[in-house]
Amino acid sequence: MKSATIPLILSIILLLVYVPSTKGQEGKSYTTLNYSPSLAIRESADYVDGMQFRGINLSYYYFVSDQASIGFTTGWNVFRTATNGNVTKEIENGSSIITLTGKQYRYVNTVPVLASARYHWGDEEAIRLFAGLSAGFYYVDRRLEMGLFAVNTETGQFGIAPSAGLLFPSYGNVGFQLECQYNNAFESRNGDAFSYFDFNVGLNWGF
Repeated sequence: MKSATIPLILSIILLLVYVPSTKGQEGKSYTTLNYSPSLAIRESADYVDGMQFRGINLSYYYFVSDQASIGFTTGWNVFRTATNGNVTKEIENGSSIITLTGKQYRYVNTVPVLASARYHWGDEEAIRLFAGLSAGFYYVDRRLEMGLFAVNTETGQFGIAPSAGLLFPSYGNVGFQLECQYNNAFESRNGDAFSYFDFNVGLNWGF
């Protein structure tokens, strides 16, 4: 799956870069700082479910044409969930197996470092729709706690993050952004796939 994904990402980025210029944004740039609530989905929601409200996201984009921009995205999201009651779990400890019973706390920290590209529709003086695609590295830290026992797994995984949102007109050098981003860190040799949505609300400055 990775071998098919990488050429697709490169093709989309090249397409965005060579869009012809029409509205005067070329050469400008903007930075966005987002508050980033998140929601794990699919199999990831079996480990950490429900809306999570501890996240931050930072991005930078440079307009290579009047509609297309390239840049980077990074951030930090914290997922936490706890079982309603006691659960029993068997955990490997070297050559032996330990059986634990108690309330279980699960944590996931994600830190993406992604190369990004966006395409923007509309005029900079009005609300602008954008769609983007990011790809790169996800640091994923999973932690399971039961009583005094804890298991921690840290992995680096390749992932992609398509997104779409709205840019609101800036006043002075400060504007406003709403964005929904789907993150998919693919399964790696040492870590399961982890997928989630970011619901970004942010301020941007620049232009």
